Amino acid sequence: MTPFWETNSRALARCLRMAPGSDPFKRRRHPSHEASVNAGPRGLSAVPAVADRLSEINKAHVAPLSNLVRELLVEHPGDVPWFDPASGGITARVLLLLEAPGRRAAPSPAGASVKTSGFVSLDNDDQTAANLHHLVAEAGLDRELVLMWNIVPWYLSDATHGKIRAASRSDIDAGAPWLRRLVELLHDLRVAVLLGDKALRGWSRVSSQLSMPIHLLGCPHPSPQLLAPHPERRDEILRALLKAKHLAT
Repeated sequence: MTPFWETNSRALARCLRMAPGSDPFKRRRHPSHEASVNAGPRGLSAVPAVADRLSEINKAHVAPLSNLVRELLVEHPGDVPWFDPASGGITARVLLLLEAPGRRAAPSPAGASVKTSGFVSLDNDDQTAANLHHLVAEAGLDRELVLMWNIVPWYLSDATHGKIRAASRSDIDAGAPWLRRLVELLHDLRVAVLLGDKALRGWSRVSSQLSMPIHLLGCPHPSPQLLAPHPERRDEILRALLKAKHLAT
């Protein structure tokens, strides 16, 4: 039995019961992406690269997604990162769903010692993003086919210490309406890759509300804490991404 699963949105309930130095991307130029900066792994550690991405959030392929973020920011001011303009935007066929934005993705508060990108991006300056960047490239997934997002789209911080915390059931429930609205904007979406148990739980909140058939692929989360002691999990993610490429093209 393979360690990852494939299904579609109608079969999600069954899936839940069964489950116990150069940029490697070769991007085709779509008119809506012509000016996008493909910075590469950890490329958004550089301030100019972040500024370039920020200048592109109103481009046609990401403008509807940026408007969704603006709505989210009304409820969660300062805690919601932008969608990456260097991704497929609303034309994406593959949605990569994780749990919640990491510290390097969340917008930087004024005077913060840790500088962040303010984007959910494969190019963020953290090991989880770098792991996924390399895996997507290794699978041969075209950058314009992919959009990366989170089941809970705002930064989750511990009320006492301000550090990142795990998503709770109530967080996942609160994020579900926003996930449904996101999927409704992605008219070309064919595959959702659910990276980790929290992503799977989040999708289960919206699967019955979606009108379009979407293939689902589950695999482990790409965090270094999970992959370092279990190298075989990297292979599970790669197999899921290879399958996503096959289903999307």
